[in-house]
Amino acid sequence: MNKLIIGENIWRLRKLKKITQEQLGEYIGVSKGAISKWESGVSYPDIELLPVLARFFEISIDELLNFNSKISKELEDEIYLECKNAINEEHTENGIELCKSYLIKYTNNYDLKFKLVALMTIGCAFIKNEEEIKRIYGKAINIYEEIVNNSLNEEIVELSKLQLSMYYSTFEDYDKSLDILDNMKKSICNINTMKAKIYIKSNDLNQGRKLYQESFLDSMIEVQEILYGLAFSYYKDDIKLAEKYMDLRLKMNCLSDGNSLNGTFDHYIRLSEFYAHHEDIDKCLDAIKKAINSMSLNNDDAQNTWYFDEIDLGKYSSSTTQISNIVISVLDKDEYNFLRKNNEFINLKNKIRKIKFK
Repeated sequence: MNKLIIGENIWRLRKLKKITQEQLGEYIGVSKGAISKWESGVSYPDIELLPVLARFFEISIDELLNFNSKISKELEDEIYLECKNAINEEHTENGIELCKSYLIKYTNNYDLKFKLVALMTIGCAFIKNEEEIKRIYGKAINIYEEIVNNSLNEEIVELSKLQLSMYYSTFEDYDKSLDILDNMKKSICNINTMKAKIYIKSNDLNQGRKLYQESFLDSMIEVQEILYGLAFSYYKDDIKLAEKYMDLRLKMNCLSDGNSLNGTFDHYIRLSEFYAHHEDIDKCLDAIKKAINSMSLNNDDAQNTWYFDEIDLGKYSSSTTQISNIVISVLDKDEYNFLRKNNEFINLKNKIRKIKFK
């Protein structure tokens, strides 16, 4: 019996039931100290107590022992790739159902759950039914909350909190969204830059440069999102000011676009949404054309920019789904209804559908 696994399971299950160690001990017939030892991995329950624990938590003994929770990194990657490919190949509903089946099978593998729920929400870009999208977002909230309450992986927990804040906001639960951000762990410094200094001083120049460059790129991406947020806050009332912020964002984007990171298409599609709100036909169509030109670039021919020569920009690339389909889903929004019968708009959408991504 793997005492660490069963100890983690008992801890997680107890937390889900919102009971204390003392309350669980009273039901099982053991002391609070015994429960504490189980959960910390110092000891484990006698075999005759397993059916009692399983009955109390309303699960099978196999689930209690967590046989399906711990899987190899290779198998985890295989499952993720299988689900990702199912969604990429435009079998979105099948892909989402596949994700759900693995979520059930590996119910306590929170690292895998985090990856699969992200795939499910990305797949929503291809779904037309608004109610179905809301159901998937609702399920995502439940899973992210479960991860936050039970995962021992601090990085996954903090990332899940970020996702929760976004989805709470989507459902207009703004107090919850702000509260979870306020309760996130706040780093007083950038650990990577501190580590980079140490590597440089120890003469491990490549590793130090790599960490500095990663921090540089992360900061640039964050600035782009800040500028978009500012533009978004103005576009309805002051489109000129929104354009200025977006122009500044584009300049930052060009600095960070070394290869497949190219997000210029995203920039112009977002800008087209602003113009669509104002029903500015010429500017809206022009922004869509510029997005298509950007999407048509062959990323394989691009090279890392000189100031990112130590890092792999590929990990920043959002190639999880066919970008063309995501763009089409944006252009299908109600904001573009004024262009539905416009021949140029129709031709542009058809052109986007023909663009293929790896």
